[in-house]
Amino acid sequence: MLKTSYEKYKWEISYSESVVTSISGIARCFTFGGSKKRLLHDPAILPRSDLSKEQYMNKEEQTTINHFHEKLLKLKDMMKTKVLAI
Repeated sequence: MLKTSYEKYKWEISYSESVVTSISGIARCFTFGGSKKRLLHDPAILPRSDLSKEQYMNKEEQTTINHFHEKLLKLKDMMKTKVLAI
């Protein structure tokens, strides 16, 4: 079934917003980690899981890459709008 131009345009806008949001999140993560002098990656420090808010806020042994596993890669499932949940 062919999409109408409106449906195609709506999808393209939704996809573009998702990509821009993702790129912005990645850039912000690296910028923040660098500003806090956080390690980019250390294979000896594993990502944490099932964290309470207090545990999450304890960032003494966190790397920037681990932040992707601990939060950023989980954001898609937490989105409330259809546009960003693509």
